[in-house]
Amino acid sequence: MCKICRNENLEGLEELNCSDCPSLTIIPYIKGLKILYCYRCPLLTSIPKIKGLTKLSCYRCPLLTSIPKIKGLEELNCSDCPSLTIIPYIKGLKILYCYRCPLLTSIPKIKGLTKLSCSGCPLLTTIPHIKGLQELICDDNPVTSIPNIRSLKRLLCTGCLLLTKIPNIEGLERLYCWNCPLITSIPMIKRLKELDCYMGCPLLMYIPI
Repeated sequence: MCKICRNENLEGLEELNCSDCPSLTIIPYIKGLKILYCYRCPLLTSIPKIKGLTKLSCYRCPLLTSIPKIKGLEELNCSDCPSLTIIPYIKGLKILYCYRCPLLTSIPKIKGLTKLSCSGCPLLTTIPHIKGLQELICDDNPVTSIPNIRSLKRLLCTGCLLLTKIPNIEGLERLYCWNCPLITSIPMIKRLKELDCYMGCPLLMYIPI
């Protein structure tokens, strides 16, 4: 049982961890809270819109249907939430983990986002062009294309069965694109330091030197 269920005094807390609580259904508004961990709570249905919250980890909460639009939130992990249908546009968000969300259909074009991990979302067919994004992990999604984001340094798009082309991303340093059966070539990317396309690409006829 977590602090909330034990009715402990939460006033003045800056960090709260109430994860793995089997009886937690609701989180109260806690003024001044900056970090909230509430992952793997099977009965949790909602997250309060806490002003000043910078980090929220609420993955593997099966009854969670939405994420509040918390201005100033910098890191969000809402992965493995089977009832979650939408990610709101959160100004200031830098890191977003939303992988394995089966009902998620889109990712908002969040200005300032530097890392996006959205693998294993079977209804996610497009990746937005997010200026400034440095790392994109979109494995096992039904995407047909990857946006040419100049700031991107690391791209993981393995297991994207409908992907036909890798864009010539000028600043890309690491590319992992194995098990993409429709890709026929890899572009000449000058800054590329690591390339992994070792299996599952039967049509790949050209790899640049």
